[in-house]
Amino acid sequence: MATIYIKAGELDRRITFRVKTVALNSFNEEIETWATHATVWGKVEENGGAEALIANHEIATRRALFVIRHRTDLNEQMQISWDGNTWDIETTRQLGRRRFLEISAMARVD
Repeated sequence: MATIYIKAGELDRRITFRVKTVALNSFNEEIETWATHATVWGKVEENGGAEALIANHEIATRRALFVIRHRTDLNEQMQISWDGNTWDIETTRQLGRRRFLEISAMARVD
């Protein structure tokens, strides 16, 4: 396994992870909301953008790789809030021996 070198100074972006929660409104109906799970320092590498057909609508998207210190409490059902956009987590991958976590994500651009 190759050694992963990331300098602490490269982790210079604040990245917020959000988790879906369910609450009840005044009519006792379930409402899904997103709550902050953790805010960490990380590195972001944008991979460009494209247009995608989602639910019969053409939508502009952006893709990025987020690299943070390794955590075990993140998963693909969460979202990332960064750079004024909401990013859907697509995959996570451990880098090194539990040193870092690489997260591939996509944002829909309005």
